[in-house]
Amino acid sequence: MTTAPPSAPASPPTPSSGSPGPSRPAPSVIGNEFVNQYYAVLHATPELLYRFYNEGSSLTIAGVGHPAPSVTARTQRGIKDAIVALAYDKDKAELASVDADLSAGGSVVVMVTGALASTAPGAERRPKRNFVQSFVLAPQENGYYVLNDIIRFLPAQPAGDGALKVTLKAAAAATAT
Repeated sequence: MTTAPPSAPASPPTPSSGSPGPSRPAPSVIGNEFVNQYYAVLHATPELLYRFYNEGSSLTIAGVGHPAPSVTARTQRGIKDAIVALAYDKDKAELASVDADLSAGGSVVVMVTGALASTAPGAERRPKRNFVQSFVLAPQENGYYVLNDIIRFLPAQPAGDGALKVTLKAAAAATAT
């Protein structure tokens, strides 16, 4: 598996068909390699994340802690501006899961769940921001680029597992009738 230099998008080998083969890694390998590279750049030099995208890419940011219901940036410049506005340089991503699957045209869909914890002074008093992020990695000559990226920040969970208990009680009541 090749690793992209900081000046280029993540570049696992380009697929030649819609299914894994001897010269093509499994989607989970591609997804995990991409996620490792993407979040390493996020932590070290977030202002360079835009290099994973190209002019036809889009980034949508939505959810709690974002000033608008959702914002979509297109073009590398627009994506760079949106990423810089998020001030990721003060955050550390704690990843909970990474899932990947093949999609149309040899692309790979990657879904990441996790939380962003602030590393700014006094941050220990601020709650982590849970998120779900989905990427569509489109094939290009030397690997992949991010065609679509959607990140949604989720509401903070109540202390304990109260929300789960309510859901389980509601499910039990619904099946009892």
